[in-house]
Amino acid sequence: MTPFARALAILSSFTPADRWLCNRELAVRAGLPASTVTRLTRTLIALGYLRCDSSSRRFCLNPSALALGYRAAADIEIREAAHDRMRLFADRHQVHVQLSVRNRLDLVVIDGCCTNSIPAALQLEIGSRSGLASSAAGWALLASLPDAERDFLFKSAELHRSSDTTETWKHVRRRSADAIGQVRESGFCVALGESGRPMTMVSAPVRL
Repeated sequence: MTPFARALAILSSFTPADRWLCNRELAVRAGLPASTVTRLTRTLIALGYLRCDSSSRRFCLNPSALALGYRAAADIEIREAAHDRMRLFADRHQVHVQLSVRNRLDLVVIDGCCTNSIPAALQLEIGSRSGLASSAAGWALLASLPDAERDFLFKSAELHRSSDTTETWKHVRRRSADAIGQVRESGFCVALGESGRPMTMVSAPVRL
């Protein structure tokens, strides 16, 4: 099963902001040796999931890979149940509404309803990711989890943090604790101009 998991790690390395990635970038993002990435990209090309530009030796996702993602999003029951309500809320209040699910230590946007009141550059596209421990959506989700599961995810996020200093991580922990308290008290949390975006983010967990 290891080669299968590694191949998925390579496909998951692409984000909406990436059109082409080179072998070195894939190796860094997937946490794999460059030689392993080289072997797996050949297989993924043969299977139709990747395409290679021979002149630049860079890779992009082929339609076969995109079909997997869109099919998964289309099959999510909560997305189907929530979309009409999201559209109504977005139009009525002139805000951008998005629905995210957890993927490992990230939140991934699986649906969104936009309005003309928010510049397109500030709107998160389907497939966009945000940190579980460092975003309003992540805090809302964490607030809905049992204590043991939330602590496990926090510790995992801390172990996998990139270049964040200890002081930065302490701030993340304090900010997330405040937001979780907001969710428990009011059902939602508010982030003012955080996540690197000049807007107010309001997030709430969807309880099934």
